[in-house]
Amino acid sequence: MIVPIDETGCKQMADDRQDDLARLRLAIERLTQGLQMVVETQQTHSKMLQELLVAAAAPEPKTSILSDALAEVASGLREQMTSLNSVQRTLAQLPTEVGAAVTQSLQAALAGL
Repeated sequence: MIVPIDETGCKQMADDRQDDLARLRLAIERLTQGLQMVVETQQTHSKMLQELLVAAAAPEPKTSILSDALAEVASGLREQMTSLNSVQRTLAQLPTEVGAAVTQSLQAALAGL
């Protein structure tokens, strides 16, 4: 026997779907930000590698230029690791958040039957 869902149940399901969509949008926004950070980091690394190549190919070996370039590379790598760790944490939480949102919506829909 199918029991009709009253207006309150329909509104609750709609609200749950809106919450799910908001969570998904936030997850997509976080992923987009993470990918933008990766692209920026790659651009920075390209510039640093170019400077390293220029310093290494200089006719007169100047260790200070090379040392500075290497220090900059090391700094950039540390920043990249921090950024990538943040992205990794966000990605690790995503399946749990999406699963919880789907479970709640499904439970709400089944409760209204």
